Amino acid sequence: MFTRGFEAELVDFVVKDTTLKTQQHLDKKYSKNAIIDRIAENEQQFLQNRFFTPKSKDIVVDAMNKKLELMAPFKHRWHEAVEIEYRMANVPYTLISLAEFVDTVTYYADRMDSLNLLLAPAKQILVSKSISSFIPTSDAHEDSKISKSPAIQFLEKFVEGVSLSTGPHDGAGLSMTWYARRAKLGAIYGTCVTSYIGDSSVNAQETKQLVHQMADCMF
Repeated sequence: MFTRGFEAELVDFVVKDTTLKTQQHLDKKYSKNAIIDRIAENEQQFLQNRFFTPKSKDIVVDAMNKKLELMAPFKHRWHEAVEIEYRMANVPYTLISLAEFVDTVTYYADRMDSLNLLLAPAKQILVSKSISSFIPTSDAHEDSKISKSPAIQFLEKFVEGVSLSTGPHDGAGLSMTWYARRAKLGAIYGTCVTSYIGDSSVNAQETKQLVHQMADCMF
């Protein structure tokens, strides 16, 4: 039943399960609709540059912290898990699991960058005095908690149908940015898991601080 042994299969299950739950967490917070909903909750602050949408580094930090949080119940045994992961027979599976996590996080980080590039001109249109007169004010929807303001409807239409995903190729050939981002996140993941294993601080605060510092430098 367990072709690579129970221990290896168990570690593989935990790694994949924590990646899946991290993906669900990211999708709930950073999908296009989730970001538009957050803007709607802070509409005036957004238009007045007092509310800002997340950046790619924020997603990296959030994803790593969520991953570490999910690994917390296994922390006291994770050094054994790492030893199992890097046994010769398990290395290919370990690399696949790492690639799945890295690709999941960079997928949302890349889409967030693309969405921010779209939202910047959209906001300029909304605050432009020469155009704002053609966009109804939000007074018309105050009596309804369900309907969205004209500004939010405009944002939804502005980004509708636009692909936010990136790929390993661009118009000139291979996209080095696409590969570099995944290499950076892989380095952050490897470094921080190593730190996490020996971190005796409360709630792994030292490792979380390391995540912030590395994300600030690399993203």
